[in-house]
Amino acid sequence: MFFDEMIETHNMVYWYPVQQHLRFTQCIKQGNVYIFEDIISEIIHSIKQKNVSIGMTRSICFGMINTVIEVLNELNMDNFEKDIESGLNIG
Repeated sequence: MFFDEMIETHNMVYWYPVQQHLRFTQCIKQGNVYIFEDIISEIIHSIKQKNVSIGMTRSICFGMINTVIEVLNELNMDNFEKDIESGLNIG
């Protein structure tokens, strides 16, 4: 079984709907901060509704961070490493 087959089952990514994941990715590509914030709120709401464990919630967050990095790489964005490092080193 491949990773994509594991997490995309019945139109759901394991932790939130695939549609939200696609909108999340598109907003990053378009640079639409306002809709991006709304999608993050929706995803957080989905996670809370499912009573996801702390460990799984952390995995979800790292997955979202990886999605952002993948899109930035796809768009050939440079110099975002410092922003990511400063964001990950918060208190």
